[in-house]
Amino acid sequence: MGVCIRQLGGEFFMAAKDKAEAFKVAKPLHGHYVRKGDTDDCLNLGEVLRTWGYEAREDAEGNIVKFSCENEKLGDEHELFKAIAPWVKAGSYLEMSGDYGQWRWIFDGTTCIERWPETKW
Repeated sequence: MGVCIRQLGGEFFMAAKDKAEAFKVAKPLHGHYVRKGDTDDCLNLGEVLRTWGYEAREDAEGNIVKFSCENEKLGDEHELFKAIAPWVKAGSYLEMSGDYGQWRWIFDGTTCIERWPETKW
């Protein structure tokens, strides 16, 4: 059995005009990082994200404005998010919880960093 993860919150934005470029870099990652799902037949970024267990929600203009996730961890999502990060609006983040605690994937307009909260006793 895998690690279960769920999204606690976040803010996310990718412009509709950037989805095709993000798709080009996300689709080939399947064989390298994700354990199940197949991107070979995926025709767009939304379909690729679903193979990783994520649902991208769009506004009326086609911009991705929200993510949702609650599933078994399927692969190294940090690699996926680093790959699409250049097309994600700086300041976007996804806050997650899993068997190993809570963390955020934070986008700075160039890359995605994984940040864990500091705990003080």
